[in-house]
Amino acid sequence: MTYLPKLQASAAWEEECENAREEENKKHREAAVRQPRTIGGKFSTVSVSPDTETAERPPKSSTRERDKVAQSAGVSSATAGRALTLVEKRPDLADRVQAAVMTLNEAMRLMKKDEVVQKAGELPEGKFRVFYADPPWQ
Repeated sequence: MTYLPKLQASAAWEEECENAREEENKKHREAAVRQPRTIGGKFSTVSVSPDTETAERPPKSSTRERDKVAQSAGVSSATAGRALTLVEKRPDLADRVQAAVMTLNEAMRLMKKDEVVQKAGELPEGKFRVFYADPPWQ
């Protein structure tokens, strides 16, 4: 019978701890809802609501603007520069990042891939005189 009070106290303590964790999680969720959606989960220079088709776009960013955005968001200036570049060059991808459909890195990769495809252009058709050599390795 000496173990019963300890078990009851332990169960009460565990329940109290669980209630405290739930309360903290609730506060965290409420705080997260109050914060605006941001590019890459960290910051945004564009305010876009789901109702609007178009959004006001900022002018081209400068180093000073990038540093201000980086400082206010608590990220590196390189990350801020990438986000601002994405907003300038591909606002459609910036909107998807802001809506948390994709990450900033995914959007940057997609933007670069599209740029390479545009630069490469169409492949020429027809036959070409090519010498192909595959010498043996030693």
